[in-house]
Amino acid sequence: MVTRYHNFIVAFLLFVWVVYYGNSISGKVHLNDGKGINGGERKASGSLKFPPSMSGGEDEGGIKRVGWHGGGGSVGAGNKESEENRLGRLEEIGMGRGQIAPGDASPHEEKVLKENKEKQRLREEKKAEDRRIQEEKEEQERKAKEDQERKENEGEEDAEENENREEEMKVEIIDENTNNNGVEEANGEHKFLALRSLCETTTFQPGLYLQCHSWCGPNSTSVCGGLNNARNRIQTCLRLALDLGSGIILPTVQSHRNAENVVDYGDTTDNTLCPDVYWDVEYLVQEMGSACPELEIRQCGDVSGIDEDKIIQMKKREHGDASHHIGTFKAIVNEHLESLSLSSISVEDPVAVGFGNTIYAYNYTYDSEQALQKELFRTLKYNRNLLDLGSRLRYSPELRGGFIGVHFRGESDWPQNFGSREDQMNFFKQEIELASTVQGAAEGIKTIYISCGDEAATSTFREPLSALGYQVYDKWNLASSLSEPSLLLEEIEFDTIAIIDYAVLVEAALFLGVWMSIFSQTVAYARTVELEQDYWETYVNPGSRRDGLTRLWDQAPALKGNETTKILVVNTGGFSNMDSYP
Repeated sequence: MVTRYHNFIVAFLLFVWVVYYGNSISGKVHLNDGKGINGGERKASGSLKFPPSMSGGEDEGGIKRVGWHGGGGSVGAGNKESEENRLGRLEEIGMGRGQIAPGDASPHEEKVLKENKEKQRLREEKKAEDRRIQEEKEEQERKAKEDQERKENEGEEDAEENENREEEMKVEIIDENTNNNGVEEANGEHKFLALRSLCETTTFQPGLYLQCHSWCGPNSTSVCGGLNNARNRIQTCLRLALDLGSGIILPTVQSHRNAENVVDYGDTTDNTLCPDVYWDVEYLVQEMGSACPELEIRQCGDVSGIDEDKIIQMKKREHGDASHHIGTFKAIVNEHLESLSLSSISVEDPVAVGFGNTIYAYNYTYDSEQALQKELFRTLKYNRNLLDLGSRLRYSPELRGGFIGVHFRGESDWPQNFGSREDQMNFFKQEIELASTVQGAAEGIKTIYISCGDEAATSTFREPLSALGYQVYDKWNLASSLSEPSLLLEEIEFDTIAIIDYAVLVEAALFLGVWMSIFSQTVAYARTVELEQDYWETYVNPGSRRDGLTRLWDQAPALKGNETTKILVVNTGGFSNMDSYP
């Protein structure tokens, strides 16, 4: 039922709608006494605070548009922006469009300002770079000056140290020589007893000379071969002269081998030398003159005063021919001279008997002349200057604490069946490790001196031992610390330089060499010459047998010898020469 009350409500709602709709069309709503719908203050359209661009504008049809702020399209106090914020936004918008604020520089001025700033920055960077370069230069000059001063100081210290070291070595060498001389003087007349006895019982023929050679050199009257082959020929010649009762003409020596090709002897007529290049001939003449005063010695192939037709050559002796012993050489020479009706020989009418080849030409074992063999060995020493040079290396700081000496045959001329590099390496390395242990022959020694004529072979030997903690030296790196020897080594030929190695190796705590090298045999003989028993018969030959001119071992290859001197033996069918060598 519609009442009067209901009609009133409908009329009121209609009135409100009409009022609201009319205000919406005009853009103004006037409710609550000039307040906005939400109680906010009304702002006139187009006022300073709300310009048309923000609050509303006219579209193309002239109808005004309302700018909505916040949610729901209402303009309330909670969404009102402050004047300052709106001005800030306008300023940002203007600058974003490229507009310039009041007081800014013009584009040209701004460009000039930027260029000046860039130039200033570059100037400052250049100054900083110049300062850095100058500081680096000054630092380099300072360091260079310090290095120069340090090197000068070190040079003075090294020179003084080398001088002191050389003086110390000279003192030690002098002391050693003094001690040796003392032993010889203490022995006095007992020195060379076997040699003296032989000379006293020998009848010498004045005017008769023995000229030994090996059919090489000028007039085929020099001895040749390696250094120690030549040495054996000269020592054998001494023994044959004593058997013959003659004087001796020391031959020239052709042993000047090419270091790069050790099997090349070059022109045998141009490079023969007097024996004093290799041996101490002055000492030989002195000692032989004392023990055997009737033995006349001519030097360097001297045949002056002997007619050419009185130089008689004996039949050539071939390698491997039977060796002589007491009386046999004298017998064949006398027989030959008688056949030539040259039995009348005197100082006024001298005769020279030429004989070659003398290597291994006398057998000391046949008549048990080992004592005489040792004494002849002692009379023929190597060149004193070369031995002294070797002694300087031996007393170098690197070797003073003791060392193991090795003769390693790794050169190109060495036949593999004489003991290959591999066999030598294996046996020597095993023995070195054993000897350097507790109670070994070289206990605690970690220094090795190697003699080898091939640099590559030396490196092959050095590398595995260096890996085990051993220091391996040779004459070249030891001599580098001594100015004088290093210069001399460059000038010494292949065979002569072996004498330097010899002087070092004979002093080693342990020596390792090879049977088929007579250099190794010479070192081993020198190291054991003072033993009462014969080294070879006692330590090397046991476990072997003769097979014609050769010697065969039951076990080979093998190291044979006593605790301090060992030789690698092999079954090669080579000549067994120790009855006649050295």
